Amino acid sequence: MPSWLLRPSFLSCLIFCIICILLISIAWLFKPVIFALLVSFTLYALLEPVNNQMTGRGLSPASSASMILCVLVCISAGLTFIGFPKLLDGILAAQNKLGILKSTLFEWTDKLQFLLEKSGIQVDKAGINQFLQGSSTELNLDVIIQGSNILLDISGTLLLVPFIVFFLLRDYKSSRNRLLSLLPNEYFEMGWSIYYRVARQLQGYIKGVIIQTSILATVATTGFVIAGFESAIMLGVFAGLFGIIPYLGPVLALMPPLMMAMSIQPFDVYYVWAAVAVIGVAYIFDNLVVIPTIIANAVDLHPFVVIVGVIIFGSMFGIVGTILALPILATSKILFVGLYQGFSQRASIVRSYAEG
Repeated sequence: MPSWLLRPSFLSCLIFCIICILLISIAWLFKPVIFALLVSFTLYALLEPVNNQMTGRGLSPASSASMILCVLVCISAGLTFIGFPKLLDGILAAQNKLGILKSTLFEWTDKLQFLLEKSGIQVDKAGINQFLQGSSTELNLDVIIQGSNILLDISGTLLLVPFIVFFLLRDYKSSRNRLLSLLPNEYFEMGWSIYYRVARQLQGYIKGVIIQTSILATVATTGFVIAGFESAIMLGVFAGLFGIIPYLGPVLALMPPLMMAMSIQPFDVYYVWAAVAVIGVAYIFDNLVVIPTIIANAVDLHPFVVIVGVIIFGSMFGIVGTILALPILATSKILFVGLYQGFSQRASIVRSYAEG
């Protein structure tokens, strides 16, 4: 066998590529329920300490998981009966705002056409109006379709998440132990070391993101209330949730308040500038204070790697992919470094025995 096949760098790359291909295949297979899985693993990371305390007091894993499942089912039922009507009202209100926004756009277009004609520039009024009419109709349909899709996704998530969390709480540790026990003895310690570092980092990242989202949503909501926006809480929650998406978050968070500002009658440019100011201040505070304090310790990645990763995962898995890009990249880095260090350490031990 050629000696280069046994080099730590080659073995690390080979094992890393095999693991990545396997995980990508599994993720693609479970793509229809990937959002439910994301929510479930997030809840598992948060509920694991509670589950450990309950099992530490003598409860079996099944009993502990069953009690937590009952709580999750009650919460899901509450969200179903309380949250859905409000979400539906929000979609209908968005449609009404889109109608006002369409009128505002037509008004601005007429004024722009008038100014262009006064300047001697010929404008195809009929063509522009037809384009705007078609675009606005498509936008209204998109709101209905996307709103319906959101409701269906949330419904599926609320139904699946409690049961997935139940099985994770009951069986995850035993399944993990069985899988790691399949490793050869010489790689058993390396496997546990990598797993421990990845698990600790992901738990820290999840808790950090929840804190970051809460702070960002609170700051944005406060700003929208001071600025006098309707539905300030909803706009603030959107701003906090979009903060999970690296780099694209501020742009996405600015869209809802801008649309609301442009739909206010009579039109007041104050609300446009207020929307930009609130989102700008909230995200500047998030990037200068919250992320360096809470998130920076969980990941250590170059910005170029993050941007490329967000684009790739976003194209493969949509909005969920952009959210997962950062923890997946950080986990991949730990996995590769752990493999390389483990194989290097084993190679040095083999050399020392051979020389001795």
